[in-house]
Amino acid sequence: MDILKENIYNVSLLDILSTQKINEKFAVNYILNDRFKLTQEEKNITIDDVIKFQPQLDKKLLFKLYIMDPNDDNFPNFEKYSKS
Repeated sequence: MDILKENIYNVSLLDILSTQKINEKFAVNYILNDRFKLTQEEKNITIDDVIKFQPQLDKKLLFKLYIMDPNDDNFPNFEKYSKS
């Protein structure tokens, strides 16, 4: 997850969702978080997509975290990545 976080601006969220095994917190904080949805394709990602691509996730926990909103204060700094 740490490597995915570090590269969140370099990899499509849909690619992460469809190729990596993630947890509920990562799904809510990054995949479903509008801050990281840079393309129209990413903006169309829904909680149903997360459940479809990540069937191992605990749906109750996923919905609980989604309702509470993202709370990871260690988000990558977009400005730093955009200038490199």
